[in-house]
Amino acid sequence: MNNQGIKYGKEKIILLTVIVIAVIVCLIYFLRPNSIVGKWEMEDMIYIFNQDGSGSFDGDAFTYTAENGVLRISEPNRNEVMVVQYEIDGDVMTLTSSEAETLHAYLYRIKD
Repeated sequence: MNNQGIKYGKEKIILLTVIVIAVIVCLIYFLRPNSIVGKWEMEDMIYIFNQDGSGSFDGDAFTYTAENGVLRISEPNRNEVMVVQYEIDGDVMTLTSSEAETLHAYLYRIKD
C-alpha cells in the first residue's frame, strides 16, 4: 500500500469532518431565531437574555424563565415576578399579558 493513498484518504476524512462541523454550526445558528436568548430592542431600550437564565434591561439585572410561551422575569430588588406570554416569529418577539390587556409589545432581535 502506498503512502500517497493513505495521505489522500486522511485529507478526505479531515475535509469531510470540517464540512460536517460547518453544517452543524450553520444549523445551530439558523435554527436559533426562535430562542429568546440574545439581544432584543424595544423603543431604544435593550433587553439581553442570557443562556443561563440571567439577563439585563438597560443595565438592570434580572433572572428569567421562558417555557411553553410563558416568560417570567424577576428583578433582584423586587418581590414581584412579571409574567407575560411571548411568541417569537423570526426576529420579532411579541409580549402580551392577560392581566394587562393593553400590553402588546414588540421586541426586535439585534443581530451581532
